[in-house]
Amino acid sequence: DRGGVPASTPTVRPVNVSTAAAVAAAASPSPSPSPSAAASIGTQYIVQPGDTLWSLGELFHGTRSVGDYVEALVAANGGAALQVGQLLTLP
Repeated sequence: DRGGVPASTPTVRPVNVSTAAAVAAAASPSPSPSPSAAASIGTQYIVQPGDTLWSLGELFHGTRSVGDYVEALVAANGGAALQVGQLLTLP
């Protein structure tokens, strides 16, 4: 913990199927999820500067261990690479 106010505030929002599909299509050349797949997604997060999988796990792990949550986060997003502005599915 470095103290102080972060440079940017993490953005967590409920999924709007049409917005999620538009953001995903703009963010990556891969095909966007089908509406039925996107409808099953609960919450998504936009990656901020300085985010790591572990820091996100610490924020969102709930009752799971951080390590288990990080593994689920990697599985839900098809890998461990993060880029600022990337739309992540939170398990």
